[in-house]
Amino acid sequence: MSAPTLRLPVETQRLVIRELAEKDLEPLYAWRRNPAYRRHLPMPRQTRAAVEAELGTVLRDQTDYRRLRYLLGVIERKSGRMLGEAILKLGPALRHRQAEIGWAVAEDAKGHGYATEIGGALLDAAFGQLRLHRVFAMCSTENGASRHVMEKLGMREEGLLREHFRARERWWSSHIYAMLDSEHRKRKGRSA
Repeated sequence: MSAPTLRLPVETQRLVIRELAEKDLEPLYAWRRNPAYRRHLPMPRQTRAAVEAELGTVLRDQTDYRRLRYLLGVIERKSGRMLGEAILKLGPALRHRQAEIGWAVAEDAKGHGYATEIGGALLDAAFGQLRLHRVFAMCSTENGASRHVMEKLGMREEGLLREHFRARERWWSSHIYAMLDSEHRKRKGRSA
């Protein structure tokens, strides 16, 4: 069974969420090298070589009909500036019709509602285009801003994954939030 394909770009009032391109290396590296970017992410310090290698993998994956992971660039319409990234990961068992979403916004673009706009666009695409049943997102227990975004999106907290991931010499715990297709339709005012 091949994975459903996300039609891109996904557009919102202020943003264009699109495939990454080679030209995105510098802006991607610019915010990923900032220690604030990974404050709540269990990832090592981001070197230019690591970001370049990940971008290379993403570019190769863009042509795979079995694609399960979308790492996307978020562009501000008004300025044309890349100000963040969006992620959608389809579940490995496609018959369950689930995906994980996530977002990151450059430090100087925080506080303007972009994360909520990205998350909303991902939910709309996941339930609309991809016809998924359940979408979830996770964040570290220290990331109050991401929890707030998930709550604003109408996602429900499902639980706490205690010390489920080890990175950077410590154990990480995460909150998990999710939304079902029926909840999304109700929130959008459509019948179930």
